[in-house]
Amino acid sequence: MVSVISSPLAVPVLGPVRLRGGSAGSARGAAGLAAEAIGTGPLFGLGRRAGVHPMLRAVPPRSALGRYSPDRLLVGHGPALDADAAPALSQALASSRTDLPKLLTALPSVIRGR
Repeated sequence: MVSVISSPLAVPVLGPVRLRGGSAGSARGAAGLAAEAIGTGPLFGLGRRAGVHPMLRAVPPRSALGRYSPDRLLVGHGPALDADAAPALSQALASSRTDLPKLLTALPSVIRGR
């Protein structure tokens, strides 16, 4: 899950959310830690600046995140994108499914630690 963090004096930024314990249907939030949808690590970006979580690639969160155009992107996996995050987010969401074969070919080397 990702949230938009902003103030009257700051540019909106997307960031990961840690939810408090409670019922998923309650206003208090879901139990545990919500998984981050976007990352910049090797298995996320696959040669791009950012990418969708490997487990979400088949069903990327386009409707939830596609409407945002952030200047910066704070992610749970990998370094933050401090500039021009909107094109990176758009590209990550657009290439999520088409990059699935690339993800599958990258997995063995990542597992072996190369």
